[in-house]
Amino acid sequence: MSEYQYYKFECLAGYLDAKARQALRAISSRAEISATSFQVYYTFSDLKAEPFELMLKYFDIGFYYADWGSIDAYIKLPAGTLPDPLLGFSIDGFHVHQSDEWQLLIFSLEKYDEYFDDDHADDFSAFSQFTQRVNPRESASCLRYVAQGLSPVLC
Repeated sequence: MSEYQYYKFECLAGYLDAKARQALRAISSRAEISATSFQVYYTFSDLKAEPFELMLKYFDIGFYYADWGSIDAYIKLPAGTLPDPLLGFSIDGFHVHQSDEWQLLIFSLEKYDEYFDDDHADDFSAFSQFTQRVNPRESASCLRYVAQGLSPVLC
């Protein structure tokens, strides 16, 4: 049984310029990199960067899974979206990171019982379809409603 890890990051509100794509290529020579995405899988190695740092610097939404059961979903929001008490918050399965411009939500499952391998990669193509419909600015507005105790139906 081999180790398998899959990363997919997407830009929803802009594009990766040539300098950003070059920096990403330095991190992974195997990745599929476009003007809006970075996708790579590894067997017996790992990404040479911290996913949350890539998210804060380049991307709006991201996804990671490993065949041993780890799954992470990343959503980047504009700074000021979340109330201050949540900044730096961390609890099993939920983490918040912040930069000057952005707040990053990370949702994690550490022990998902189903085994994944590269045969499952196509099953996650729905992630790409989802990311094409999500606008981070609209998501941020929705989270502001929820943070204020209002109904998410208003989003």
